[in-house]
Order: sequence, then C-alpha cells, then structure tokens
Amino acid sequence: MQSVKPEERRDIGEQRASAEVGTSLRRAAAAVLIFYIIAGILNGRHLYEAAERRPYGRAREVWLAVLAPARGISMLLGADRLRSAVEHIRE
Repeated sequence: MQSVKPEERRDIGEQRASAEVGTSLRRAAAAVLIFYIIAGILNGRHLYEAAERRPYGRAREVWLAVLAPARGISMLLGADRLRSAVEHIRE
C-alpha cells in the first residue's frame, strides 16, 4: 500500500467539484423541500384527520392550525382523492 502525504491528498468534495459530478447542497436541499411539500399536499387531509384524533389540548390545536392549509390545498387539488384511490388499489 502506497502512503500519500497529507499535502498531496485532495478532499473528495474538491475532486467531485473539479470533475463536475454530484449536486450542490442548495440543489439537494431544494429537492428535499419539494419532496416534503408534495408529500404534505398528497397527505394533507389524512394528516389533519390524524391530528383531530389527538387528545384535546394545546398540541392538538397547534397541529390542526399547522395542517389546515395542507388539508385545504389537498382537497382543492383533489390530491386526497388520488391517495384514497391508491390505497384502495393496494387493498
């Protein structure tokens, strides 16, 4: 095994950047954000209904307030029906 001096080592990030492979952190974060937005829209009504079944209290009220927009968008776009259709296919 050949020993490489520390000054001769290149960071893997530098190697990938110079080869122009991989993706930037900004692009990866944007992809994750878009994924969660789409998941929230597809599951908005179901997440809201699950929050309604929580015990009464401050946490329940916060979850209902946070999930209300996702529920509205999901029902407006019909995404909740898409999820229901997929669930019925699986059964």
